[in-house]
Amino acid sequence: MAGKVKAIAVRREGRRWYVILTVEQAVPDLLIATDSVVGINLGIANVLATSDGAFVPPPS
Repeated sequence: MAGKVKAIAVRREGRRWYVILTVEQAVPDLLIATDSVVGINLGIANVLATSDGAFVPPPS
């Protein structure tokens, strides 16, 4: 999604620099209701495990 940048802030904490963007964007369309249900589990061995058996490994 794209948006319109409303404000930019540059911040330094120790040796690290951060850029904070405040963006205005349109409200997305609502999803169509279905009878599907999904469960998500956040963990350590896998970053994400869904109720349909899919796993997302941690980034390397």
